[in-house]
Amino acid sequence: MRVSAVIAAHNAADYLREAIESILAQTYRPFEIIVVDDGSIDHTREVCASFGEQVRYFYQPKDEKNYGGSATIRCLLESSGEFIAYMNHDDRWLPTKIEKQVEALDANPEVGVVFTGTRAIDKDGQIFWDPMPHGPSGDVFHALLKRSFYFPSSALIRRSALPRAGLPEPNAIGGDWDLWLRIARYYPVLVIEESLTEYRSFEGNFSKKKELLFAGRLELLQRQSTNLHPHCSECTTTLAESFRTMSGECLEYYHLRSRDSEFARALPFLRLAYRFSRREVLRPKRLLPILKDAVLSKVRETGLLKRR
Repeated sequence: MRVSAVIAAHNAADYLREAIESILAQTYRPFEIIVVDDGSIDHTREVCASFGEQVRYFYQPKDEKNYGGSATIRCLLESSGEFIAYMNHDDRWLPTKIEKQVEALDANPEVGVVFTGTRAIDKDGQIFWDPMPHGPSGDVFHALLKRSFYFPSSALIRRSALPRAGLPEPNAIGGDWDLWLRIARYYPVLVIEESLTEYRSFEGNFSKKKELLFAGRLELLQRQSTNLHPHCSECTTTLAESFRTMSGECLEYYHLRSRDSEFARALPFLRLAYRFSRREVLRPKRLLPILKDAVLSKVRETGLLKRR
C-alpha cells in the first residue's frame, strides 16, 4: 500500500473522468483513488460511481469560506498510502509519472515531496505550453517565501513528512503553497524535470480570480511571519521582499483597471497593495502614478475627457 491518489473535486464532472483514467493508466498504479466532493451540484458523484470500487467517493457540503481547503485536508486524512499523489480534478498525468516519482523518493529518503515538470493543456486537452516553468530542487524554503513554483497535480508527498510539517490551513486560498512551505521548512524537495503532469488552463480557472488570489497570498505571508527559521536573517529579508513584490503586482492590476475606466474594480487592488506594503505604495515613484490614474479614471467616468 504505497501510493494513494487523491482528488478534491467541485463541479468536476466535465473533466474528472479524464483525470481518473490517467490515474488508472499509470505504470505504477496507486492502490487507492480517493475523491472528496466539495459540494458539487453537477454529476460528479455519478462519474465517480461509474468506476465502481476503483474510486472511494466522499461527499461534504460546500463551505464557501474555505475555497476547497477542507476538502484537500480530508483527502490527506482519508488516504492511507506511504506516498500521497494529489491531483486537481481537471488535470492529467502521463503514464510513468508515479513510477518515476516513487523511484525518486526511494532513492532520496530525506526528500519530503517530489514534483515533476508540467505542460499546459487547453479545455480540449491540446498541449499549448511545454514545458512550463517549475521551481528548483533542494532546500527551497526561502525561494518559496517569494512565490509558489510548483503545480499541485505534479506532487508526490511522503506521508511521514506531514506530522512534522502539519496540514494546510482549511480556509486558505492557495492551500497548496501553504503545504509546500510547511514541508520545505523541514525537508528538501526534488523536481523531476520531465513533463509528466498536464495542467489544464482555460478561462474560468480559479487562478483568474486575481483579487481573491492576492488576498489569499496576503494571509499566507502574514502567517509565515510566525513560522520562519529561528534567528534567520535570510527568512526575514526574503519575507519582506515578498511583501513588496506582491504589493507591486497588486499595483499593476490597479493601473490596468484604472486605465480601462474601471476604477471601482481597481480600488480593491490598491487596498491590497497598501496592506502588503504601505512603504512600497507611498514611494514617490509609486504614489504619483497612483494619483494620476485615479484622477484620469474619474475624469473619464464623468465624460469630461471625451468632451475636451
